[in-house]
Amino acid sequence: VKEQFERLGAKLNAALELNTLDAFRGVVRQGNLIALLPHSALIDVKLDPTLAIKTIGVTPTTSKVSSIKDSVWSREVVVVTTSDRIQIPPIEYFWELVKELIPQQINQTTTTTKQIAN
Repeated sequence: VKEQFERLGAKLNAALELNTLDAFRGVVRQGNLIALLPHSALIDVKLDPTLAIKTIGVTPTTSKVSSIKDSVWSREVVVVTTSDRIQIPPIEYFWELVKELIPQQINQTTTTTKQIAN
């Protein structure tokens, strides 16, 4: 993720860098933070009602984010926060920016997530 931000000339202001998935989940649950994690890291927590997991998806080479030919993400990345914090203005704004920049993948995965939840 850091490399993608650098390639796009964007600054990533990371609050923490943690080494275990349990640490990520604990920090997200206890603070006003979000985590950007590989989708595969959350297989065991998909049924956890305290976490909101939002798929970001793959950035196509024709993305509004970058015209760099090889700027495709190498893995699926998700946004993780608690279910109640997804509506906190800064987190909600971040999520809106993500949906604006990668709309097609977000719409597809949000629909799938809602269908699974119901």
